[in-house]
Amino acid sequence: MAKEKKSPQNSEEEISPDNVLN
Repeated sequence: MAKEKKSPQNSEEEISPDNVLN
């Protein structure tokens, strides 16, 4: 969930960053 803080612009990815990145 640390990645979502790095890219706040991507609100869609911040919903499930772990699922998208990992």
